[in-house]
Amino acid sequence: MQLETVKRVHCSIDVSILVAALIASGAVFFLHRTDVKFIIIGSLLFTLVMHLIWTRCNGCPITHLENRLRIEVGEQPYSEDGCVTDCLRSWLGQWVSPAMGKFVSYAVLLAPAFVGSIRLFIF
Repeated sequence: MQLETVKRVHCSIDVSILVAALIASGAVFFLHRTDVKFIIIGSLLFTLVMHLIWTRCNGCPITHLENRLRIEVGEQPYSEDGCVTDCLRSWLGQWVSPAMGKFVSYAVLLAPAFVGSIRLFIF
């Protein structure tokens, strides 16, 4: 597989997850309470699956593939901290810690469950 293809796939997956989390987080305010529960459960299950994959693979498997291909073509790979942390560092500066990258990843995945829970308990 070529590096540019993997970069596009990786970016597409990341953007799709972010957009889905944003849409689901906003949708909970327009849905019936039963549907909100499904969004909460879906968000929690997706987060669990992603956590298991990241734990089993010692990070994102797509990032590992992209790093291997970057090294083969002589490009700088992502740091050991992962692609999310590296992207945050490019936007916010070098003070971003690896823990912040993990926090942002999990925050995006759990946002629909968090917002849905607020919707159920407050409204």
